[in-house]
Amino acid sequence: MNRIPLFYLALGDSITIGKGSWYSIDFTQLYSRLTEQTVARPVFPKKLAKNGATSEEFKWWMNRHDIMLDIEQADIITITLGGNDLRLAWKMFLRMRDEHVLWYTLSIAVQNIADIVKHILWTQNQVGKTCLLRIVNVYNPVQHPLADEVAQRFNEQLTRLEEIESGVKIVDVYHRFRGMERKLISIDGFHPNKRGHFEIAHAVHQIGC
Repeated sequence: MNRIPLFYLALGDSITIGKGSWYSIDFTQLYSRLTEQTVARPVFPKKLAKNGATSEEFKWWMNRHDIMLDIEQADIITITLGGNDLRLAWKMFLRMRDEHVLWYTLSIAVQNIADIVKHILWTQNQVGKTCLLRIVNVYNPVQHPLADEVAQRFNEQLTRLEEIESGVKIVDVYHRFRGMERKLISIDGFHPNKRGHFEIAHAVHQIGC
């Protein structure tokens, strides 16, 4: 085995933290193991995530000096963002019954994630570094046609980020979860359970190293 380790930086929200896995292995840990097996190199993972983080919050958090230093060194980066934006917008929609809040939130969230991606690429470019950047799209925990339409539209717009750089790939977990929500989402009705984290890890891994 090549003993030079890969530095894996996991950015995002409570999914990256591992909520829903109930102290079992979460997707970042499993993905690290799968990558080690594939590339025959040790993988050192680090999480920079916040429970309940929206894309707007995380966008400004990215300017922290310590986070920029981690980005400069990262060989692999995963991002889970957008789910909290859409969840909060759905709650607001239920109160206001105004679809505009859903579509507005969607567009802002996609733009925030695009800004985060550009910031990562710019930061690495300053030190001559490149990484594999994997952005996990969103599944729909709400059994409602409009919520599903919003999730699909969000994911469609997210795929355009692959045009920014060849190393940027969108990980499709939406279709893995669709129709399997009862088996893959935890009892809180929002986060992936142990099996859901397993599915996310394998979806990220299948994109390629």
